[in-house]
Amino acid sequence: MFDADRLKVIEAREEAQRSRVRHRVLVVDDESANLQAIEAILAPEFEVMTAPGAREALALIDIPSNTERLAVVISDYRMPTTDGVTFFATLAERVPRARRILLTGYVDIDAVIDSINRAHIWRFLIKPYDREDLRLTVRRAAEAWDMQQRIDAHVQNLEKQVAERTRALETANLELKEALAEIHKASRTDSLTGLRNRRYLEDTIEADIALAKRRRNELESDLAFFMIDLDDFKPVNDVHGHAAGDQVLQRVGKRLQGCARSADVVMRWGGEEFLLLARFIDRDEAASIAQRLCDAISNKPFRLGNEGTVHLSASVGFAIWPDESLPSGGHWTDMIERADQAMYSAKRAGGNRFEPIDGQRPHD
Repeated sequence: MFDADRLKVIEAREEAQRSRVRHRVLVVDDESANLQAIEAILAPEFEVMTAPGAREALALIDIPSNTERLAVVISDYRMPTTDGVTFFATLAERVPRARRILLTGYVDIDAVIDSINRAHIWRFLIKPYDREDLRLTVRRAAEAWDMQQRIDAHVQNLEKQVAERTRALETANLELKEALAEIHKASRTDSLTGLRNRRYLEDTIEADIALAKRRRNELESDLAFFMIDLDDFKPVNDVHGHAAGDQVLQRVGKRLQGCARSADVVMRWGGEEFLLLARFIDRDEAASIAQRLCDAISNKPFRLGNEGTVHLSASVGFAIWPDESLPSGGHWTDMIERADQAMYSAKRAGGNRFEPIDGQRPHD
């Protein structure tokens, strides 16, 4: 069977080993001043290599010892011989695990999409970048690299066990299945807040709708989708930093969970947007739930340690399945879209309020 205690010991040993070494970061830029500035920012925490261009960077990577602990590669977008995206596409074949961060002086959505498709960019940073934002982004990239290393090591360990224990194949297979189940669980969870994510909804919503259809003639048989978006959240990151913003998002998640019943699910939908799926309610209860969600955010300020406090509010939109105006009550993706539209209606009305979609206002 899967030995959780043994896995914890292995992970603790690996964590202790990682704490004795520093991650390696490669910075590529044709301007020496930029290289020196980034190296000065990162050198206290990371082992920094620099290269004035893509060709020199690839030459460094061709030396096997340089790829050890190479967790992050940072490249400028515009360089004389090649652009950063083309460089990263080549780099991905040689060090596929290294997280790639692109520095660019302009924002072009087509270029962003092209970069994601061709080079699997991990993050974009817009020039001029904030020093602390750069340091925090690289730190998170290194943490993501560490996580992938742990997963790779664990998979390799399982494969070795299967090869060595041919006489105990069933036991080895069980260990592998349980390990994969843990990874699958992680894929359905938001890493920042610990809440469920979109993948979880996609995996479970059809079962919820099937049960709701069987209960159509009962009370409390509806599914309500509440889209929650924080009002004016960007200044929190701009003024207090992304670390403080992350803390606020974590606390927002806990407050929203406090509004949910045991059958409900709170999900982080993306950025500062959350989704509450209220399972099997009377639709006339939806407005009071939406008001509780608004109050949970606005009634109490969020503490930021020594930084003081910040006051926030939220706009909430909701839609309820089944929607009689749609064939067969509508698809669940229709409910998400309509709840999103209602949320934006609340935001246009000034925020710190809720809106249902047209035709789903509570009965008088």
